Formats: sequence, C-alpha cells, structure tokens
Amino acid sequence: MKKRILAMTLALCTFTCSAFAEQAAAEKYRNILQSGKYYVEYEFDTVKQTLAVADNKRMNYTVYKNKGNSGLAMGLGLINPLFAIGALLGGGSKNPTAYYEDGKYYQFSGKKKAMLATEQQLDDPNIDPTEGWGAVKYNLALPEELAVFAPNDMFYQATNGAGQPAFVESGTTVVKDKTLIYDKYSYSVKSMTGKELYAKNFYMYYKEGELDKIMTYVSYRGGQEELIRVVEIKEITDVLPENALKMPEGCKVYAVGLGDMNDLLDQPVQVETY
Repeated sequence: MKKRILAMTLALCTFTCSAFAEQAAAEKYRNILQSGKYYVEYEFDTVKQTLAVADNKRMNYTVYKNKGNSGLAMGLGLINPLFAIGALLGGGSKNPTAYYEDGKYYQFSGKKKAMLATEQQLDDPNIDPTEGWGAVKYNLALPEELAVFAPNDMFYQATNGAGQPAFVESGTTVVKDKTLIYDKYSYSVKSMTGKELYAKNFYMYYKEGELDKIMTYVSYRGGQEELIRVVEIKEITDVLPENALKMPEGCKVYAVGLGDMNDLLDQPVQVETY
C-alpha cells in the first residue's frame, strides 16, 4: 500500500513538474542570444527583420513585403523617417537599416547611402531630428520578445520601472483544432511608490520543439490581457549568413547633421566609401 501511494505521489510530481517546466529549447535560445554571435530573423505585420551580431558588430536588415504600402510607410516613418523610403519601395527587397561597429552608428537610405554618427554625437542637442537617430539603437537591439532570453543585450532598453522578464508557467492551448505548447514570461512596470501599473506577458509558442511565434499581451492592474503584437520567428542561429556584417559595396557614408554650415547649405560631408 505504501509503495502504491509513493508511486502515485511520484507520478503526480512528475506530471506537475513537466506541466510547469520551461521548454528544453528555451535554454538553447538563451545560450545563442547571450553568446555575442547570432543571427535572428523574425516578422510582424508586413515587415521582416533580421539582426546579425558578431565581433561586437551589428547589422539590421528590413524586408518590406508589400510594395507601396503608404499606411505602413507613415507608421514606420514616425519611428524613423528612413523606414518610410524602404516601405514605399517594398517589393520584397532586403535593405540594410542600421549598422554598428567600434562606437560608430550607421543609418541607411537604400543600399548605397548611409549617415554616420558616433556615440557622443547621438547625445548632441544639435543633432538633426529629421534623421531619426533616436531609433538607431532600437533597430540594433533584439526585439523585446526575444530579449526575454537576453535581457542584458547591449542595446535593449527596458521600459522604465520594469524588471527582467521571468518565467511564469508552461501550458497548452487549442487553436483551430491544433494543440499548441507555450511558455509564459512576464514583467511588471511599477510606479515610483512600487505599485504595479501594468504587466507585459509574453507567450512563446513552440512547434515541433522549436520556437514558432510569440504573442505579447498587456494587462493593467490585474485586468484582462490585451493582445498588442504577434511576432513570427523564422530563424535563431549562431551561424551567420555570408557577408551579413559587411557594408554594401559602393555605399557612400555622410556625416550626421549637427546644425553647422554644411547643414544650412544642405551639403552633407562624405566621410567614408566602401
């Protein structure tokens, strides 16, 4: 009798532990994204993004799937005016968006032209606001959904008052007669007094043991969750495509605008050529 009770207890423990255990692949992604060398490809709305990282260099590419999407162009243009150009060109073309190396930041308008700013120049009060430099580090960071696996990513900027995302639970859900496995992670944003303002929850859905999509929800003070974004994961690997961190051949690089005479005369200064 005692043996039967013990066996039942162990079986129940095994079921409970597995029900709440993080997926095995999560540790693999954590190791890759914290290694300093990786390539990720993901998609949300009608935009595909890639980020290549190695040797303290970073290159972000954007693929605009729908040519002539003026609504998308307007929305992206609010983040970075250079996005609007690529969105309107569209047609599935893959264009470099931003590049980082040795304290220098590059923003592209097409494949043959880029602007360059140093770390110090990014903080210059005279920097040209129309060039969208406030978005360059955002473009070079892991998306918040993948930063769950690498919260110390050098360009990831957590929301003020937010802690690091923590694993909450694993579970299953049925969508269109298909059972999907997920891991849930969450962090809370709190006020100066320590009161929770809202929580952001990330549901990592796995398909055949690999991360397939991430659904991000927000809930205010324990209220109902509201879906705010769905990110489709295309690839996470520590093997970089050839030339993923190479400046485009023939690209001309111009100095950032800092309100000097060259800006007034609309004569940008070329500083590099590849």
